[in-house]
Amino acid sequence: MSLPENMLSQHGKEIKIIDGYKLRFHKILNNNVIRWNCTNKKCKAYLKTDESGDTVIENKLDHNDHEKDVHDIMVRQVIRNSLKRKAQDEICERPLKLIHHELKKINTDTLNKTDMNCFLKSIYLARRSKLPARPCNIQNVHEVLDSLEIKTYDDEQFLINNIFGV
Repeated sequence: MSLPENMLSQHGKEIKIIDGYKLRFHKILNNNVIRWNCTNKKCKAYLKTDESGDTVIENKLDHNDHEKDVHDIMVRQVIRNSLKRKAQDEICERPLKLIHHELKKINTDTLNKTDMNCFLKSIYLARRSKLPARPCNIQNVHEVLDSLEIKTYDDEQFLINNIFGV
């Protein structure tokens, strides 16, 4: 599988991949020039692009301090990050179905059972992050129920607040 030039990190930030090295967004300079630094914090390599990110203005891509990122690891990151986004967008879709759709798009032979478990765990955690925190006491239960906006087909509130339980 060939890696894309741009991908999203595990935190949803844009990353550029150039010659097997990952570059992260650093800051916006004068005249809307964007500076990208190597993801290895000890490395001094950088890239400057225009505001669209397509045209390279200046680069110093001397990665003398470290080796290239391993191709198999980067493939796993691409798959895992796309699965996280899809898991949050398509809540009702089964996790294994999401994984199968993603693996059909990316033809790779290097994945194993540990990678699959990692994909499943990241899907569950991504979906869990959208849910409210578990209530610890009855007061928190009522606060969570009040915060949920669940309506019926007649546009009435589905859950009626229990004023006696508070």
